[in-house]
Amino acid sequence: MTPFPGSTARYRRFTRLLLVTCVAGIVTWLPISADLKSTFAVTTLLASIAVAIVASALRRDWPAARPDKTCLLTLIGVGFITGAAAFDIGATLHHSPTLKYEANPIAVALLDNGTPLAWVLGMGAVAQLSATLVASLLWANFVVRREGYVAWLVAAQGHVPLPMRLLGARRRSIIDLLAGRNLEPGAQIVALGPFALAWAAYRVWLGLEWFGWAPLSRVLMPVGVLLGTYLLLWHWARRQLQQSPLPAA
Repeated sequence: MTPFPGSTARYRRFTRLLLVTCVAGIVTWLPISADLKSTFAVTTLLASIAVAIVASALRRDWPAARPDKTCLLTLIGVGFITGAAAFDIGATLHHSPTLKYEANPIAVALLDNGTPLAWVLGMGAVAQLSATLVASLLWANFVVRREGYVAWLVAAQGHVPLPMRLLGARRRSIIDLLAGRNLEPGAQIVALGPFALAWAAYRVWLGLEWFGWAPLSRVLMPVGVLLGTYLLLWHWARRQLQQSPLPAA
């Protein structure tokens, strides 16, 4: 298998930190004590800061890109991500300035554990800034490195099915993919770019929910957004491969 162009140890540190953040955040949804939830809430905050710092350094790995479409696509995506975050935060503070009706399990755990509201708002601001920065850099990374991503997909044709290649799989093995083995971190991080936009779209939906304009449930909406984003990525990749010298898988 051809290695992903420009893949460095920085990518691997980023994926490890991102995994820690996701796991810590998911644990706060479990029915555990407020003390444990607060511990994982602080862990999530610290991990998100670390992820933001490492993600910022990814810019050094970006190759020279064509400035025409790259700049425009980056600005559109970053504007959407930033605007979605601002809309969600604004709607939350407008309808629940004391976070009394906030459903975020991290905020709820901290408040239930007696953490002052000012501290919760401050931690939330840091976490929101970190998450917005990471999402913006993920999208910019996809825009800048999309040609290298397509080249890696082309090189992998005949070895791994396209649906698995999109997720960075280097072998034709569902077990390896689920277990996180034989994956290409560089390709995985590039593939996360469109999902940063999906995260922003979900935040718009969360903001609309405060105004009573969200028709779908909190279960169907994120599942639909993730599935739709993956299908759009698959469709885009197939079109790119059809234009490549090698036949699409």
